[in-house]
Amino acid sequence: MNRIVRNLIANDRWIPALIVVVFLGLAGLEARFIFLAVSTFPGVVTEQPYEHGLHYNDVLVAEAAQKARGWTVRTSYAGSAGAENILLVSVRDKAGAPVTAALVQVVATQVTRHTQAIVTDLKETSPGNYDAQLRLPLGGRWMLRVVVRKGDAIDRHVQDIMIGGRTQS
Repeated sequence: MNRIVRNLIANDRWIPALIVVVFLGLAGLEARFIFLAVSTFPGVVTEQPYEHGLHYNDVLVAEAAQKARGWTVRTSYAGSAGAENILLVSVRDKAGAPVTAALVQVVATQVTRHTQAIVTDLKETSPGNYDAQLRLPLGGRWMLRVVVRKGDAIDRHVQDIMIGGRTQS
């Protein structure tokens, strides 16, 4: 070994420098994480949260009314990504009778690097059964938000589905 390396090892002067270098590296890594977190999430969960909070009691009343109605909503979507497939929605009341003449809308969302939302209005094909052509461009997990409107009644249901096919990396 050369004399300089021997002196450094013998004098242990390199230990404080190593500690400083390690902590500077950690600080740089944390700064990178902070930058990524701030640049990819704007922090807005909902627009005008105060105003939404003021109407929270209305939300509770609507949920209680939905629960009292007892409607059941079932969705069916069999297909692969990128192809036109049929989305079926069945709506039944508390007694199991079909809910007819309702307006049914589905919002299919997939949260990837770029959030996708596909809005589809369904048509009644038989009593209580509604369908529409739906093309989901990517495979993976999709969330279906189903809104059923009949008169003043509004029912909201959420269901997750998995779609096979190509996925976004």
